[in-house]
Amino acid sequence: MSEKVVDAHNLAQFLEQHGFISEPQVVWIFIHILKDLEAKHDQGQLHLDIKPERIVRSGSGMDKLTGYGESRLGTARYISPERAQHQRPDARSDIYSLGAVLFEAVTGRPPFEGDLNYVLIDAHITKKPPLPRSIRPEVSAELQRIILTALAKDPRDRFQSAGEFRKALEGLANEQTNTAGEKAVRRSSGKMPEEKAIPKASKFGVKPVPKPEIKGSLEKQARVIAEKSAPTGAMIGPGVMSGKRPPPPDQARPVKKEKPAIAVRPRPTKAHPGPKKKAKVSPFVWIVPVAVVAVVIFLVLSARGMRVPKLTGMSDASAKKFLAKARLVLVVAGKKDDSLPAGTVVSQFPEPGTKVKKSDSVTVYISSGVVPVPEVVNLGLGQAREKLVQFGFRLGRIDSAYSDNYRVGRIFRTSPKVGTKMKPGSKVGLTVASGRATCPICGAKREPGAQYCTMCGYKFKH
Repeated sequence: MSEKVVDAHNLAQFLEQHGFISEPQVVWIFIHILKDLEAKHDQGQLHLDIKPERIVRSGSGMDKLTGYGESRLGTARYISPERAQHQRPDARSDIYSLGAVLFEAVTGRPPFEGDLNYVLIDAHITKKPPLPRSIRPEVSAELQRIILTALAKDPRDRFQSAGEFRKALEGLANEQTNTAGEKAVRRSSGKMPEEKAIPKASKFGVKPVPKPEIKGSLEKQARVIAEKSAPTGAMIGPGVMSGKRPPPPDQARPVKKEKPAIAVRPRPTKAHPGPKKKAKVSPFVWIVPVAVVAVVIFLVLSARGMRVPKLTGMSDASAKKFLAKARLVLVVAGKKDDSLPAGTVVSQFPEPGTKVKKSDSVTVYISSGVVPVPEVVNLGLGQAREKLVQFGFRLGRIDSAYSDNYRVGRIFRTSPKVGTKMKPGSKVGLTVASGRATCPICGAKREPGAQYCTMCGYKFKH
């Protein structure tokens, strides 16, 4: 009975089913996504919420982005560092987010993982993403370089446009095609390969990775490959040759008669004394090599060093004591606004697990214990509530008031003001626009709860 395959309508569904996409296919998919993004950027339109769920296959068979302008918040798992710090975004913010999605498509996991949004946001601001090849060694060095360029913390170090990002992937695609000696898979119009080359099992258009031709255990596969690649007559394993058959026993080793047999030697006599006994070997002959080996092993282990422990969540005093036991030095670089309690380590460099040597330093930032009220003005009530929760605040009192500058249902004031630093868990009040504050006909101020202007009779819409 054939296995039922579920169609993937977007990249998130496909990655959930298959884990990752092979390199030649993922390169072409993102080339077409970047063409679409490049056209939108040329029109002055930013996406600001790129994620796998937004990448779909259109009716024409091309991979495109959807949901332009649907969200002003972005998604914490793919948000750019400058947006996470409430700075003005530009096209390079979309490039970072798409680089994070490309990282996940290639490796099967996003660059940063965490259960809380503020943990992910902090990672995008302060932490370096892991090397894609450390997760999947099959990733080429050039694709890894392209991904890390897109994920640069400073926008000036990234690709400066979607077109520049696309050209880097096209260069890699051409190099892969030339290296493999295959025919070009792009048509003159720059489209993806014909739809018939895509398995029907997935609407997303990604071929499944073929199974290896060599069956059996990993050891058997390695042995077969070694036998194919070894020169004729080279030894592969005990008693196994990769080339000609082993010679007959009489050719494989010398004939015994060529060596004088011990039995024919005459007994020693006084006239013909036998061979002298071998002198005893001095113990220093073997002690010295053993000592040399021991020194080499010690030097190798010392060169490997130790791994940096995880300090996030510890108090600065506890982190200092913990590092002292590991013979490492704690360096406090400063404080950082964070929802963790004051005096707690919120980030560190090098990252946990990094190999260092004795007496090396580990730099940390300590939480100030306060978080600034985020910018939620001009957002809907649901979006504002979500953003406050992301920063560790609770929703306080909700009021409504007339406003000439904001649409009905939009937040136009917070209490306390945006940017005010408060402890996590504090309440933030919101004021929602409920309609115009003045009459557009005569300019009279609207009375509280009035539906009509008391001066000219104009009926307010809200």
